[in-house]
Amino acid sequence: MFPTNPSINVLILSDGRPGHLKQCEAVYLELEKLYQSRGFSKEDVACETLEMKLKTKAAKKIVFYLTYLPRLLGQWLALRCLRSSLDRTRYVELMKKKADVIISPFGQRTIAVNLPLSRQCNAKSVVLMNPRSVIGKFDLAIVHRHSNAKEGKNTILTDGAPNTIERTVLEARARELRGEVGVTADVIIGLLVGGDYKRYRMSEDKIAALVRQVKGLGESSGAEFLVSTSLRTPAHIENLLRRELAGDPRCKLLVIANERNRPGAVEAILGLCDAVIVSPESVSMISEAASSGAHVLTFEDSEFLDDEHKRFLQNVERKGYLKVVDVTQIGKYVKQFLCDGRRTKTLDDRPAIRKGLESLVDSTGTGRW
Repeated sequence: MFPTNPSINVLILSDGRPGHLKQCEAVYLELEKLYQSRGFSKEDVACETLEMKLKTKAAKKIVFYLTYLPRLLGQWLALRCLRSSLDRTRYVELMKKKADVIISPFGQRTIAVNLPLSRQCNAKSVVLMNPRSVIGKFDLAIVHRHSNAKEGKNTILTDGAPNTIERTVLEARARELRGEVGVTADVIIGLLVGGDYKRYRMSEDKIAALVRQVKGLGESSGAEFLVSTSLRTPAHIENLLRRELAGDPRCKLLVIANERNRPGAVEAILGLCDAVIVSPESVSMISEAASSGAHVLTFEDSEFLDDEHKRFLQNVERKGYLKVVDVTQIGKYVKQFLCDGRRTKTLDDRPAIRKGLESLVDSTGTGRW
């Protein structure tokens, strides 16, 4: 139940992308835990989410005003532009918001609201990912290490994306799914498939080769497998997975997210599987898998990834959180893992995030914003 009289008000500004929203929610949960450790109850902290739909042209203007003009003039022009970009009811509703902290992913539409609104509310502003030239405008930036940002007074670096993966939740989801779908094999393989992003397109040939490797594991080692797509997965990849796996008795779960996005499916897969194969383009999915305690691997696809994604994979592989292999070697590598039992390390960025939030709270001298 939403608290009626909260002491702390947190506002999340969403850009409409589920992965980015989950990252913001993960930061909020760490903030909530921090306040509880300072004597606040769960009812003292309230969180609200608003999806922002500013036009890109207006958002760019607002960011320009706040970045390059004197503070008071920039704030005045930013609010005028924000008011003209929203209908009156929406703008009035936004200006009435009471917020002690505002969290948003980096993006023109969200930071164009986060910055002027946090100033208006006298709230602390928190941004995720890499705000680049405007990083100094925020009270706290939580930035992926592969973005080539530098750690600083208001900037903390994480190896992966913030996420809400917790072992107790995974185990509960796994128990539910095991009984529901009738998993019986000693070896269970998970497959998480993302999709297109920016100008990059997922290769059907690579996914077909990956599916062949997974099915081969079923035939050679008796493994059963659990599969889920994402909302970004293109129709031709969904059709491929349906065609190859829907009738396979060893495929105990096939979730096509765009048709029926089963809540908790990814958590159940991560909690139940010995090894999890994740497509390489999703920082969020890979971070969740690497934080779960499962053995995590992905496949090489240099034509599919931009430089930033390549740096992310190189960093997390170097630190032992996952293994990157040629797609045709997935089956061989999983068999090797099953023989020697050596798992990848578990990723945990929560201490770094907690440290950044503690520094921000303590900078007020009162434990309050």
